[in-house]
Amino acid sequence: MRHNFCAVSPRTAYWSALGVPLAGPILPVVRKSPSGTRDFFIEKVCGTDADHKKVELANVPAGFALEGSLDLVRKVAATPSSIGFVSSTLTTGVRVVPLAPTSDVPPVVPNESAITTERYPITRRLYLCNNANVSADARELYEFAASEAGQHAAETKGFVPLIASAHEFGVTDTEPTALRRAVEGAKQLDLSFHFGSGRDALVLDNFAQDNIDRVRNYAIKNPGTQFLVLGFADNVRSKSNYELSLARAQAVARQLEQVLVKPVYVEGFAEALQINTANSEAARQENRRAEIWVK
Repeated sequence: MRHNFCAVSPRTAYWSALGVPLAGPILPVVRKSPSGTRDFFIEKVCGTDADHKKVELANVPAGFALEGSLDLVRKVAATPSSIGFVSSTLTTGVRVVPLAPTSDVPPVVPNESAITTERYPITRRLYLCNNANVSADARELYEFAASEAGQHAAETKGFVPLIASAHEFGVTDTEPTALRRAVEGAKQLDLSFHFGSGRDALVLDNFAQDNIDRVRNYAIKNPGTQFLVLGFADNVRSKSNYELSLARAQAVARQLEQVLVKPVYVEGFAEALQINTANSEAARQENRRAEIWVK
């Protein structure tokens, strides 16, 4: 559905062609260029064509390209059969559509847990960047932004805060029995721990490094919690996937032990519990991860 929305052709110009019980054509409502939201949507959803050129939004009716996000929300709310893209915190008065990266996995609602664990297919990280000669003021700003107080401040401005909390996450019967048994009665911490590929296959990215401290803060606030670390590989099946997924779980466990959090269970589950089953490098990157569950 994500692809068909962005590259609407005469064969997929109506909701009925997508199995959606709505009469009439699909009416895409978009942000005008320049827009960071628009650029990210095109990059993440539309991708590139066979010549590696950016696929632009197609078949946008006159008057349906708008300047601001709030204008977009009001247009969608007032226009039957329309659909648009906007920050998850600005969706008052409209229905949020669950999304899936491919047709063979369940769609995900963009709630805080799905966004912070990066399970929702259209999620982006925001960064604070500085040069090598960082000033004391800049470092103080960074430290505040990374703190819980700073995250709560960001939340008041419409961003999803990065503060560890535990949520129910259902594991379907199609997943390995050992995985279902491991997480029975447990909740998942809504933090992500992703890895690179090749030489960096066991190296946590910078976001994951910061999340180690968030787990420590959660442990301090919730004494007696038992921590489980589960590792996963991408969807390219290989005999080494189990060993790689276990090594990722162990890498996170070692980082946790350095901040005095001792996991009671550390295991790898190869290519189980895929976040994104698409055949692309970006999808595979999403699956190279570890997760932390708590009891």
